[in-house]
Formats: sequence, structure tokens, C-alpha cells
Amino acid sequence: MTSNDTLPAPALAELATLCERDEAGRHFTEVADWLDELETAGMIEIDRPIHEATGIPYGAEYWHLTITDAGLAAVEATND
Repeated sequence: MTSNDTLPAPALAELATLCERDEAGRHFTEVADWLDELETAGMIEIDRPIHEATGIPYGAEYWHLTITDAGLAAVEATND
């Protein structure tokens, strides 16, 4: 997937409301259903840190979310 034309409407709707933590304090990995598809399509980037000294990945609660320029454009296009 490389464009919002191939993403299902629910994925784009989720993208429009996606944030690291919602108002209830839930992390995006707990509430999002379309992360893999959105990341593959280039709409979001997920930073999955790795402990430098041990090489062990941090748990999902330490992941960070960024909406890409393509993701912002997709949200704006669906709002038009």
C-alpha cells in the first residue's frame, strides 16, 4: 500500500483521530486497529526504541507515534 486510495475507510477514520494517548490515557497500541496498514501505507511512523546497552526492545508502552506528511494529506483529503 502506498496511497490512501487503497486504505479502507475505517483505517482513514482511525488515522484522523490517532494520537499517542487518548483522553482516557490509553496508549495508541491499546486502541488502534489499523496500525500495520497505516504504517505500511506510509501514513504513520512508529518509533520502537531499543535499549542501547542490551539490544532489548522496549515494550509497546514506550513506542512513539508520528503522523507523516502523507498521513496529514490523507486526513485533509477526506475532510474536503
